[in-house]
Amino acid sequence: STQSGHYAGISGHSVDSVLQQPSHSDNLALVLAGLLGFIAQYGINKGGMLANTTKCSLIRNIDVLIAFIFQIFMFHQVPTTIQVIGSVILLSSTILVVVWKNDVRS
Repeated sequence: STQSGHYAGISGHSVDSVLQQPSHSDNLALVLAGLLGFIAQYGINKGGMLANTTKCSLIRNIDVLIAFIFQIFMFHQVPTTIQVIGSVILLSSTILVVVWKNDVRS
């Protein structure tokens, strides 16, 4: 059925009232977010090529800790037991590789 010439969704509301054209400031924010994300990813990839990969992997896996900090303090969500176990496995395996690589070089 149609409602005032527009397609009506399941709830009966016109889709045109839900979907709106983004404003110019929204478009600018999206373009800037994409551009900054591209630059950040380029820097990470270039840094990975230039630096010691073992140390870089340890530093990259610190993102897990930063994500937990944001999750707890900014979003007020406590990580689940599975998330904590997974992050402990990830970080401990990375630390073991770093320690093992340093012992092999010694």
